[in-house]
Amino acid sequence: MTQTTRASNKIVMDDKQNNLWESFWQSKTSFYKEHLYQVTTQWELYEYIKFQYLAGIFSPQQRTPSLECGCGSAGVSLHLASRGYQTTMLDKAGSALQLAQYSFDYYGQKGFFVRGDVLSLPFPDNCFEAVMSFGLLEHFVDVRPVLGEMVRVLKPGGVLFADIVPGRFSVQTLADLFFNIPLVALYAIFTFKWKKGWGWIRQRLSPEFFENRFSRQEYHAFLKEAGLEGTVIKGNNPFPRLILPQFLERVFVGILKRFLALWQRFDRSDTWFSNNFWCRGWWAYGQKPKH
Repeated sequence: MTQTTRASNKIVMDDKQNNLWESFWQSKTSFYKEHLYQVTTQWELYEYIKFQYLAGIFSPQQRTPSLECGCGSAGVSLHLASRGYQTTMLDKAGSALQLAQYSFDYYGQKGFFVRGDVLSLPFPDNCFEAVMSFGLLEHFVDVRPVLGEMVRVLKPGGVLFADIVPGRFSVQTLADLFFNIPLVALYAIFTFKWKKGWGWIRQRLSPEFFENRFSRQEYHAFLKEAGLEGTVIKGNNPFPRLILPQFLERVFVGILKRFLALWQRFDRSDTWFSNNFWCRGWWAYGQKPKH
């Protein structure tokens, strides 16, 4: 295969992925229907847990300028904004930014919304105290240019934080195989919605969205290569996401809330089991050198 052909194939792949993300966010509605702090869905709970973890890493200054790359619905930035942070959200999908801005407007929060590419961030060097991404890095064949841009716009002494959910075996794999997929199959059979059910199952077994399979050690090396120091990659979230009807969703979230202490203990632990096997994903972070 010639270099020109490889480049053409990459452009086609990028265009397909961009269209998928645009359609994905167009199909979503605001995740926060009730009070911002009255968590009633798994999504809201996961966003809140991420914010709590970040609170122990970021600068205690209340007005720390932050950037969320590939923001999607920008749930974590919404929590930051509600506590006085200066927040900037960037996404390539216009539909994602519309959804994020709707949530900010609904709760009367201020933020800056920028449409742009994480491979070429439209910001000058050294302008953010904190740069974040949630479920972004795993969707790139090569994450190093993305990390390079995120570090470039980070101020010296600032923190880069990434929530990585790679395509790997985890507690979520078990939940999909033994709970989510059988439940969706039964739903499709009894409601005669076979096409919809099979579409969801096929997406779980073979996602349309590209996911790399870099190891935890490889991601650690990428962070160091980007110039970060004090780098950490820890396993997070011992509980899988379950596909549930709305009334059971509230019940399940209520149960998860009772185990928050166990959840947070798992996220703080540093064992092979918690970092490599059971966890749904990794939290990776490091600091840009001050000099």
